Formats: sequence, structure tokens, C-alpha cells
Amino acid sequence: MSRAARTGTGVQAGAATSGGLLFTYGGIVVGPALFGALARVAGFGAALLALGALVAARLVGTPLRSLLGPANGRSPATRVPQPLVTMACRSG
Repeated sequence: MSRAARTGTGVQAGAATSGGLLFTYGGIVVGPALFGALARVAGFGAALLALGALVAARLVGTPLRSLLGPANGRSPATRVPQPLVTMACRSG
């Protein structure tokens, strides 16, 4: 959440944090139901295999993203569109 908060200033930081929390909480609510439905349809072993594949993809993707560096060679904080930055600076 701190990375999301650092992407913007003021209201933008709050919006970024709340968006991250929305998807985090959504995964907490929907994830077990999806796992249960998959276990009921395809079996518990298949559901565990699918969950393991998702975890493995995340574990492989995170180091690759850090090796490739930030998008366009810029830090996450500089990806905020310019008009939003100027509006935040003018509003005080």
C-alpha cells in the first residue's frame, strides 16, 4: 500500500491506496468462493494445482519485473499524468 500511496500526492495518494485495498479485499471475499467452486467441479486436487500455478506465476513474475526495471525507465512516482500534477500543485 505504501507504493500505491507514493504514486501521487494528496487526493491521488488516497485514491491509489483505496483502489489497491478494493482489489485486495475483493480477492479475500471472492477467492475462497472461486476455489470452492473449482474444487466442487474439477476436484480438490485440480483446485490446489490451479492455486499453485497462480502462486508460481506470481513468484516468477515478481523477480522478472524487478530485473526489467520500471516502465519506460521512470520511477512509479513519475508516471502520474502531467495535468493531475499541475492541478494538485495549484490546489494547495
